Amino acid sequence: MLARRASITALLCLLPSAAMGAPSTRIIVKASGTTQLAVQFDQAKVSVTFITETLDIGSINKPAPDAPLNNCTYSRYPCSLVQRIGFAINGQSVYALLSVFGDLSDLNAATLSRDGKYYVLTLEGGDAAASYEAVIRFDKDQVHSRDLIWSEANQIAEHSIYPVLVPLGQ
Repeated sequence: MLARRASITALLCLLPSAAMGAPSTRIIVKASGTTQLAVQFDQAKVSVTFITETLDIGSINKPAPDAPLNNCTYSRYPCSLVQRIGFAINGQSVYALLSVFGDLSDLNAATLSRDGKYYVLTLEGGDAAASYEAVIRFDKDQVHSRDLIWSEANQIAEHSIYPVLVPLGQ
């Protein structure tokens, strides 16, 4: 168990903080509406656009349902669902599958940094036992990976790798 925890902790230490000295910007993501995050990295202007919308899920005095019918963490009332995250580098859209953001909710903050050849978007969401980080790595062509980390347990809950996309006929 200790070896597993140590390896998870080591992996977490290699996530966005590995971009020591590189520009980084942290913003608060609006619960509803459009939020823009943009950072200049050398010759590349990297921007991320969040579109969120609130969903009435009751109140803190009403217990969460046994089987929720949405992606809400029930750590915020009303819930804030992520409808879209758009990525762009120098004004050119970066391809991202729906699975990169479709299950995220209750975002609190976002940080954009650089780690080697990838740009890294770190999202902080939820609260307390329902808190998480989503770490998304991308370049000018596409999103390459996403890690979902349960913050309180300090455990990687999901690691998704998106294959390099090749146009049909090649």
